[in-house]
Amino acid sequence: MMSPKAKDTLTLIDKVSGVVAESQRAFKDARITQAKPLAPGSGSFVASVSNGTVACWDTRAGLARPVWTLQGASKAPYLCVEPAPHDANIVVAGTEQYGHGDSDIDIWDIRSAAAPQSKYNEVHSDDITVLQYHPDA
Repeated sequence: MMSPKAKDTLTLIDKVSGVVAESQRAFKDARITQAKPLAPGSGSFVASVSNGTVACWDTRAGLARPVWTLQGASKAPYLCVEPAPHDANIVVAGTEQYGHGDSDIDIWDIRSAAAPQSKYNEVHSDDITVLQYHPDA
């Protein structure tokens, strides 16, 4: 089990014993705003980060550094993240409001992570704090 502690430290807890297996500060100057499992049973989780990145850790490799990171074009802080329920390669993240009232929803295919596959702005006029897939998606 993984827990973001104090929003800047990741803590890996053994789900059987309840003992802390590892604890690492995730970023020097940013906080984790949300973390979710990437795919059931994968040992990986993805997090939205206040420095405008989305990061993924594989708990089997440890928490010292993410195995990959994604950077949005706006560099606005991400407040939420949602992995696709039926495709472990798709990750969606929402930003806080920036500039002249813009908020973004960025959609990545992590196999080509240089830029979001799709980007939606002008769809919401406030911080995006929750993203959810429709149950039929």
